[in-house]
Amino acid sequence: MADQIATSDTASAVPEVSYSLICTLASNGELQRTGGAGEQAVRAIEQLDGVLAELRDEGVELRGCYDLTGFNGHEVLLVWLRGSSMTDLQWAQRQLLRTEMFAELDIFDPYAMVELTELEPEPRRWLNLLEVTEPDPDELAFADDDLDELVDGELVTADVDDFDQAELDAADPELGLEDDATLLRGDAVVSLHSELGIGEMGFFVVAEADEPVALLGDLGQPFGDDVEIGSVTSLTLGRLVSPAEIYEVLH
Repeated sequence: MADQIATSDTASAVPEVSYSLICTLASNGELQRTGGAGEQAVRAIEQLDGVLAELRDEGVELRGCYDLTGFNGHEVLLVWLRGSSMTDLQWAQRQLLRTEMFAELDIFDPYAMVELTELEPEPRRWLNLLEVTEPDPDELAFADDDLDELVDGELVTADVDDFDQAELDAADPELGLEDDATLLRGDAVVSLHSELGIGEMGFFVVAEADEPVALLGDLGQPFGDDVEIGSVTSLTLGRLVSPAEIYEVLH
């Protein structure tokens, strides 16, 4: 199934690429909101488990399915597929949509991406998908001007090191988190992805955390000096669920 991008003589020279295909799914109105029990539920869960095993045999990883209930309008599920071949990811998505579990769902907001940073081996319980952009140089210059101050009638640039980062990171005491907020937010891990397509580069960040409170505050600059992130838009928030829980979410 894998894309043929190199001959056997040159394959060793081609760097390994990891692709992600993320999409959100919503009911097309034909799902029956009934209790998730009985033979139908068992059959649907077993079928999905079998398809997931088939995907793994073809080198496609289901990073996770995430419950979007209450966070994203009519969309109820986010699916994150990973692999070394975008062709395989397209095939895997079709296989999932053929199952009894997913057959009555419509796809919204699909994102085909290349992973620019490594992921942790195992997903965490909560996911936040973010769309990010590189800052405009003019905006950066304007921001630098904001750090200037008048001293004895002369314009002096403030030293960024004078700011106490711990104080900047601390949450509002009214939240009841106080100094622990930095630790809680720091428990989130982030990965950087580039959207596939010719034209202006588009970037996404996936933040993963064990608790939703860790998905709090500014993104900052976790990717080093080579990547500067300006505008950030939070697209969706979801909770990792098992195949059995997916049936409960959909029914």
